Amino acid sequence: MHRKLLVGALAATAAVAAIPSAANAATCNYSSASKQMEIRYRAGETALTVKPGGTIQYTDGNSLLNCFDSTTGRAATPATTAKLLIKAPTGAGAAPQLTILDESTATFADFNRQLDIFVLTGTNDQLRLQRGPRKDLIHLMDQSGGLAIGPMIDLDFNGEPDVRMTTNNSLVRVDAGGGDDAVDATGVVSYRTSLFGEGGNDFLFGTKQADVIDGGLNTDTASRDFKDSITSIETLL
Repeated sequence: MHRKLLVGALAATAAVAAIPSAANAATCNYSSASKQMEIRYRAGETALTVKPGGTIQYTDGNSLLNCFDSTTGRAATPATTAKLLIKAPTGAGAAPQLTILDESTATFADFNRQLDIFVLTGTNDQLRLQRGPRKDLIHLMDQSGGLAIGPMIDLDFNGEPDVRMTTNNSLVRVDAGGGDDAVDATGVVSYRTSLFGEGGNDFLFGTKQADVIDGGLNTDTASRDFKDSITSIETLL
């Protein structure tokens, strides 16, 4: 009798262990009907990467995963998504979080210039834009109107903002990759930037805050305020 009870208890324990912990499971929802995808940081997670391609992938720990519509089974793609929301964990206190938009091999604009990205993570967070070897044109701005605060970014400098980050005291970092890039944050007052030109002949214009500007290789041009940290810049304006 005791042996049967022990076996039953062990079986129950194994079944519970097989269920993923809610605290460790990343949250992703996609509706192909509304064309909206939502990613939520898991509890304790401090960094999350989102990568466009044939599908929109996101990190769950060290793995890149697809996000599926629970009704249709369709995966979220840049072409079939109109709004992408990235949110902080539910019920978690404020913690610094790093959101990475990895466009090193493809950009969201390659598939859909009308896709809007919202990073809603709170205060003291960082947004990193990773670009590849092509020529990039990126415009960093402040949000305006009503109670809007935080960064607003035009990823392809076509006059239509693509990313809004509703957070205070933020840092936006741009890793421009190869190619002759132009990153313009002139006039920004509500957040700081770190601008890395990497390869190519780059133009890097920072905010009115204390920025980090590193031209990297080749011949680079930058603007400078007295508070900025400047490295590998051949021409200062």
